[in-house]
Amino acid sequence: MLTQNPRRQLLPTNSMVCDKHARARAKIVIESLGLTSRKLPDNIQDMLLRFDMRDVELWTQPELVPVPLIDDEWAGDERYLREFMKNEECKYPLRDRWIFLYLSVEFPELYRHVIR
Repeated sequence: MLTQNPRRQLLPTNSMVCDKHARARAKIVIESLGLTSRKLPDNIQDMLLRFDMRDVELWTQPELVPVPLIDDEWAGDERYLREFMKNEECKYPLRDRWIFLYLSVEFPELYRHVIR
C-alpha cells in the first residue's frame, strides 16, 4: 500500500558538491571505503531502488522539483568516479550530487565529516 505523503530526500546542491573542501573530504571517505568506478553506479541504483520500495522521493533545491533519472546524467561514463577522484574542480556537478547523496544515505556518520 502506497503512503499518502512519501518521504522526501533532498539531493545535495551544486554549491555543496563544488566546495573544494567538501570534495577533498569526500575523496578521503571514498578512498577509505574502497568504492570502485565499476561498482558505484550499481550501488547508487540499488540505493534508489530501496528508495522506490519505501516510497521515498528525490527532490532538488530550491525549486523542490523531482530529480531526473541517474541514467540521464551518468550515461556513457560509468567510470566517472576516477574523474571525480583526480579532478580538483567540479566539472560535472550533477554527477557529483549522486555521489554525495550516496554517501549521505549509506554512510551518514562519515558524510557528516564531508559537509562540516
